[in-house]
Amino acid sequence: MGNIWQSVDVSMKDMNEPYEIRKGIFFKILEKLMKEEHIKLALNGHFLQGTIAQQLQSIKDTWPTYPSEDELDDLDDIGLWFLAKCPAGLVWFPPDGQEIWT
Repeated sequence: MGNIWQSVDVSMKDMNEPYEIRKGIFFKILEKLMKEEHIKLALNGHFLQGTIAQQLQSIKDTWPTYPSEDELDDLDDIGLWFLAKCPAGLVWFPPDGQEIWT
């Protein structure tokens, strides 16, 4: 998930897009990937329950303020927030049918 954020953030910064626009695009990408069943959100080996909107809201509700002084809220560089605090990770579903847990 951090890699998706980094791709959106870096590309859109180069286009001088505001932070809130970059954040919105990030969530639209996740929503599209979920609706097309390329990914699911999971935590501790279990898929999140609820609608796609509810699942994404759980991430939005914990999204760190930006910029933040807390290194665990870092969205830039290595994106520590995605590893330390994000309430879900991604499970990818490639065309061959396997599940790739990240």
